[in-house]
Amino acid sequence: MIDGDTLVRQSGMMEVPPGEGESFRSIEGAFSYYDLKGAITWIPEEYALDHVEAKDMDGYLSINAWYQSESDDTEGIAFRCIQYQDPKELVERIEIEREGGEEEHANGITYFLTRNKETLRAVWNSDDCLFSLKGNVTEA
Repeated sequence: MIDGDTLVRQSGMMEVPPGEGESFRSIEGAFSYYDLKGAITWIPEEYALDHVEAKDMDGYLSINAWYQSESDDTEGIAFRCIQYQDPKELVERIEIEREGGEEEHANGITYFLTRNKETLRAVWNSDDCLFSLKGNVTEA
């Protein structure tokens, strides 16, 4: 729901005004539209959805969401899901994305953490998708 220029949460669904092209009002909407499972379920409470975009390219689908916070003067938090049509390409990309990361486990998911200055990046895969979450957040 939009209250003036303020983004507010309602029933756990974060909404933004509709955009042009392949923009979506929520990450759940993009995942539903493309019939994907495993949408992100956790973002720090002080962050709100800024926008969601999807690109259905030849060979892969990319869904990207950006979250912003008034207390974060960096680029915020970026979430990405890439679904590859060729399973071999997915395996190759997973190997590249995990390189140099520390293996961690939470809620039955194995993910890899890398850090570049103050930016933490988590990478994991599920089914035929590669996910990443990047931003100025802590490992906890």
